[in-house]
Amino acid sequence: MQTPPFSPKLSALVIERPLAKRSLLVELLKELAFSVVIETHSVDTALDCMGMAAFDAIFVEVNSRRDGNFLFIRRVRLNRTLNPRVPIIVVSSNLHRDVIERTRDVGANGFLAKPFSRAAVQLQLVRISNDRREFILTATFAGPDRRRWNDPTYCGPERRLGDKADVLIG
Repeated sequence: MQTPPFSPKLSALVIERPLAKRSLLVELLKELAFSVVIETHSVDTALDCMGMAAFDAIFVEVNSRRDGNFLFIRRVRLNRTLNPRVPIIVVSSNLHRDVIERTRDVGANGFLAKPFSRAAVQLQLVRISNDRREFILTATFAGPDRRRWNDPTYCGPERRLGDKADVLIG
């Protein structure tokens, strides 16, 4: 897999508690085109960082479905001053279905499973760079459009409850 054609001045924010995993991800991001990588272990510090700079990608560690970092993602998505359209990748060793579904439901762009490899990080970067999805904002959801394709022959009911709400796409 080739390195994606990124601008040399990209910045990322990494929110991860364990220092060893955080350091590994930071080094991989620097190798893969990010000239500025800010790292923190808490979402409170991350919010302060977001208030001072715009990031091209955010990597957020989560441990369980109840993890407060999901609230951080939702807060970013619903706050117009925090760059709600920034690509957000969830990093987790918890691969249970409920965690992955919650990742989708809070509006994250992708999921990076631990232990991760250089190729896995690179794949996430290629996806957020080359496969940008439209941003959806409804009363119940803010994030990338999850629909993979629209079937022109489908004549049934709407496929998600949020489709009945006012939708801002763009």
